[in-house]
Amino acid sequence: MGQRIKPEDLREMMRVARKLRAAAQATHDDGYTDLFVRAAIALEERAAQLAYHPSDIEEAEDNQTIADLYRPVDFRC
Repeated sequence: MGQRIKPEDLREMMRVARKLRAAAQATHDDGYTDLFVRAAIALEERAAQLAYHPSDIEEAEDNQTIADLYRPVDFRC
């Protein structure tokens, strides 16, 4: 079974990724722009990996739990 991560931690990861993207837009150095964007993408991909748990479906006890697992999550900060 994979590690579970708190929703607050996922939101924090996405908040940092958003700040990195904002820094990439604000900088005038192409090297830093590329670095910030790559870091943001890596954080977003890692958050997506941590948010997915295939074992959650097997542990679901009822239809409401399954519906909650598939409910869309708003990552906007």
